Amino acid sequence: LVASSVAGMKPENVSVIDQRGELLSQNSDDASGMGLTDKQFAYRQRVERAYARQIEALLTPIVGANQVRAQVSANIDFSRQEGTSETYGPKTGVVLSEQTNDTTRALGDQGINGGVPGALSNQPPGGGTVTPQTSGGLQPPANLDVQQYQQIIQTPISTQKNETRNYNVDKDIRHTQYASGAVDKLNVAVLLDEKTP
Repeated sequence: LVASSVAGMKPENVSVIDQRGELLSQNSDDASGMGLTDKQFAYRQRVERAYARQIEALLTPIVGANQVRAQVSANIDFSRQEGTSETYGPKTGVVLSEQTNDTTRALGDQGINGGVPGALSNQPPGGGTVTPQTSGGLQPPANLDVQQYQQIIQTPISTQKNETRNYNVDKDIRHTQYASGAVDKLNVAVLLDEKTP
């Protein structure tokens, strides 16, 4: 009101004080200070008037029109609060990748070359005798033919299986900003006309 009455005066340059010189209003919108901003002060007044009208509307049908007055003083929390929550889903998440490795070793994979290093193995070979051999280069015993010996050396003697699974864990991150302006306390005074029956 004062700023609009004086040419060139800005509202932020106007302060309202009481008889002791204390500020009654704060024109800055910065809520970090100890006092209330203009918006916060106006909001508190709207809340107080709204509660006062509700009380008067409730009692007027009982005591009559213009026979009741209500005054409300509200303590409002204007602090700003923020919170972050992190939630994980069940342990059995979605499979992101999977790898399986099966390894089987047979008797013929041992790399037997049919001889032990030594003096006998260094001797020159004998006469031209033909001995049947398997595809792996191993010589079958005298009591087994080539087909039977191949079945024996192809029999698995060890099996190894490795499985690797990577799971995509269900993760939920929420950042919440709580609204300020909650009513902490209300002080209510109600005045009734003593002449009301």
